[in-house]
Amino acid sequence: MSDPEKGKNGAQRALIPIDVELVRGLIARLGHDGFLDAFALACETLSGAEQVTAFFAEGGRARCVLAHRPSAPELVEDLCAHYERIYYQRDELLAHHARGGEDYAAVPVASTEIADDAYRDRLFAAARLGGKIALIASANGRIVYVNLYFAQPEASAAALATLDAHGPLLTQLLMKHDALTGGYVRPGAARQKVDAFLRHRFAALSQREAQIAALIACGLSVEAIAAETGVAAASIVTFRRRGYAKMGIASRAELFALCAGLAL
Repeated sequence: MSDPEKGKNGAQRALIPIDVELVRGLIARLGHDGFLDAFALACETLSGAEQVTAFFAEGGRARCVLAHRPSAPELVEDLCAHYERIYYQRDELLAHHARGGEDYAAVPVASTEIADDAYRDRLFAAARLGGKIALIASANGRIVYVNLYFAQPEASAAALATLDAHGPLLTQLLMKHDALTGGYVRPGAARQKVDAFLRHRFAALSQREAQIAALIACGLSVEAIAAETGVAAASIVTFRRRGYAKMGIASRAELFALCAGLAL
C-alpha cells in the first residue's frame, strides 16, 4: 500500500489542511466576473507565486483563461499569447500528462530541467522565472492546466505541499466556472446551438456577426477565430463590435452571461 503522505513522485509530502474559507469564497464567485481575479489571488495566497496562468487544452489547441502578474501585466499577456500560438505543442509536461491519463497531478518544474532551449528562454529566462508548479487535471478528454511561477525553484518546492492539497479543488472549480460562463462549448453541434440561440434572440444579427459571437462565447480568441474562419483579425474585431452593439452588451463577460448554461 502506498504512503498517503507521499506524492506521485515518491517524495515526502506534509499533510496540509484545506483552507475552507478560501474555497468558500471561490465557490461564491463561480460564474461571476470576479471569479478569475479571486482564483489568481487564492493561488498567490496559497503559494506566494509571482505569476499565475491557466489554460484549457482540447482538440489540439490551448485556450488561455488567466494571465496574472500584477508587476508585469503586459509581459504575462505576451507570454500566454506565445504559448497558445507556438509553445503549446512543445510542452513536454502537458503532453506527458495527456498520454498518461492521470486525473490530477501537481508537478514542480525547475527551468533548468527544460531541454527545449527556446521554450525555456522565452517562457522562463526572459520573464526572470526560475521554476513553477503545474496543476494538471483531466476530465472527459479535456485538460485544465494551471501554472504557478516563482523566481527561484526552491520557492516552488516550499509551496508544493500546500498546492498538492488544494490543487484538485482549484482545478475542479476552474472547470466549473468555465462551464457556467459558456467558455466550454465543444466544436460541432454545441457551437451550432449557441449560434442558433443568438440568431433567435437577436434577429438583427447578420450571419457573420452571429457566427463570430458564437465562437467568442465558445472561448476562442480573435486570433483563433481568424485561423478557423479565414477572416482577417481586424474584420473579426469589427464584426464583434457590431454584434455587441446589436445585442446591447459591451464585453465578452456579458456575452458569456447571455449564453450561460448552453454548454452544460
